[in-house]
Amino acid sequence: MLAFGLPGGGARLLMSAAAAVLVSVLPALAGVAEAQIYVVKQPDGSQRFTTRPEPGAEVYIRTRHTTVTDAAAAADARFARPVRVTGRFSDEIIAAAIDHRVDPELITAVISVESAFDPLARSHVGAQGLMQLMPATARELGVADVWDPEQNIDGGTRYLARLLRKYDDTELALAAYNAGETAVERYRGIPPYQETQSYVRKVVETYRRYRGLGGVSVSRR
Repeated sequence: MLAFGLPGGGARLLMSAAAAVLVSVLPALAGVAEAQIYVVKQPDGSQRFTTRPEPGAEVYIRTRHTTVTDAAAAADARFARPVRVTGRFSDEIIAAAIDHRVDPELITAVISVESAFDPLARSHVGAQGLMQLMPATARELGVADVWDPEQNIDGGTRYLARLLRKYDDTELALAAYNAGETAVERYRGIPPYQETQSYVRKVVETYRRYRGLGGVSVSRR
């Protein structure tokens, strides 16, 4: 089972379903299951996710990509923790985190550095939206409307998850997200580009700060 970690163990940031939430499954067909997740609001404002319809719990989401294997591993409550993600885009961030097994604080750190939570952000090179997807990358990821926060966050998180699996190193995955996979492979590490090195440092620092605070607030605007 994979657990949360700090850079550079990228694989540790690719969560089993239990790393951020507890996931249970309904009877499955062909190895694929549907997971229903409940949210319980805590007195301190945090949100605790559970699979049990306990008193005060509300249905939060049914995940789209949970497998029977993931769900069985998720039954171990020792890997659960409260996730404090509040404000604008919190639903989209948590849904993407659940679906693609990426730490929600890492997703939020990427959004913070990429676009400062501006869904209409556009870079000088044409990257668009909250997670600054290039048009070609958005098409490859099946993002039909790059300006739609849900689609942008889902697509960007799917891409980030793929990079974390590929490199098994958080900083290399972030470098590839910024400069492209070809550049990372050419230099066999973080490319010697000032922009990319600064980007990786900022995301890692932001991620550490969010985790150190015990959660994330995305209430900008």
